[in-house]
Amino acid sequence: MDSKIVLWLNALTYNDVWAAIFLLMGNNALVRGGPVFFAFVLVWCSKPDPEHQVKILVGLVATMVATVSSVVLQFLFTPHIRPCLNSALPINQSVTDFSDLDLHRLSSFPSDSASLYFAICMIIFLENRKLGIVSFLWSILTVGVCRVALGYHYPTDIIGSLVLGPGLVLIASRMRVLQTYCTVQIRRFHISTPVLTAVMFLFLGDAYNEFLGILNFIHIIRHVTGLSA
Repeated sequence: MDSKIVLWLNALTYNDVWAAIFLLMGNNALVRGGPVFFAFVLVWCSKPDPEHQVKILVGLVATMVATVSSVVLQFLFTPHIRPCLNSALPINQSVTDFSDLDLHRLSSFPSDSASLYFAICMIIFLENRKLGIVSFLWSILTVGVCRVALGYHYPTDIIGSLVLGPGLVLIASRMRVLQTYCTVQIRRFHISTPVLTAVMFLFLGDAYNEFLGILNFIHIIRHVTGLSA
């Protein structure tokens, strides 16, 4: 069923109009992420309260953990090869941007892009349900349907991300002890809203690039550790 859905959606890309739509919504970072990140900033600015901002920052840390975890799982677990790299599937590779892929990761489960976007959507949903639902629908369409149509992922990759990303954010949102501790420390050291906002944008900037900065940092540490071993 997984392969049949991929092939059915990918077959639409032989039509120039559908191909343009899938490429715009699935590959263009501004179109794909703009509405979701815009909604995220709206939610952040809705309450200039340290407790509210700490909840969002904790959720963003959980988003980072979900994204990094999905990349690690792709290295450790290979239930299938990416559709566009699977020679057994007649995929239309003319719409596949191979520069957008880390070809060292043949596995595509779970999708790191989808884990990131769905996690951010859950943060938005926990603070504003209407914005959250709209963000979820947009992300399912862009990093879900469109990325499957372009041959980057199988539907099960997207479903796995839908569990991983929002699940970790939901767990983090229940960690009241951690949130309370962070809020107390912010008040204790008189950390201002502008400083918290700067931290948020720092995380958000790396999130927009799917935490490549964090991933590169981990890669450097692993490389240095390997050299010293």
